[in-house]
Amino acid sequence: MEKTYRLKKEKKKKKIKPCNFKKMDGYLFTPKNKIKYPGITVTKFKAVNPEIIENLLKKKVKKKLELYLQYLFYLLNETDGEPGATDMVLDDLARYQQMVKNCYQKYLGEQYILELEKQVEYIKFCAKQREQELYQIKWMEQMEQDLKRAR
Repeated sequence: MEKTYRLKKEKKKKKIKPCNFKKMDGYLFTPKNKIKYPGITVTKFKAVNPEIIENLLKKKVKKKLELYLQYLFYLLNETDGEPGATDMVLDDLARYQQMVKNCYQKYLGEQYILELEKQVEYIKFCAKQREQELYQIKWMEQMEQDLKRAR
């Protein structure tokens, strides 16, 4: 049986108390810090404080959303506007939005979930608008080429 411990600050003395993490409600994750400490190995971390959980999840969601935005901007601006690529990213973004709503709703507030939905809808709108602009530019270039060939 694996022993688990909880750090708790009591006045000026610091004590380590054994506890059962399975009974405690919180958010479990693996830390990304790779620094080695002598005698301490952290493989799992369970955040119990609601404010800490909310801050951790907001940072996580924000990073992932920025990653989707960067990839979407790359597809729209750098590539030749492959028709299925932006739809694939937008579908993946909608899937991620649904996953955040289903998994993190009890940790994040309803207000944050609504803001996230508005942000995703705005991203979808802007991406579709940019895709339509690229299509119109290509169509105009094609029409100009057809006129030059006809002359």
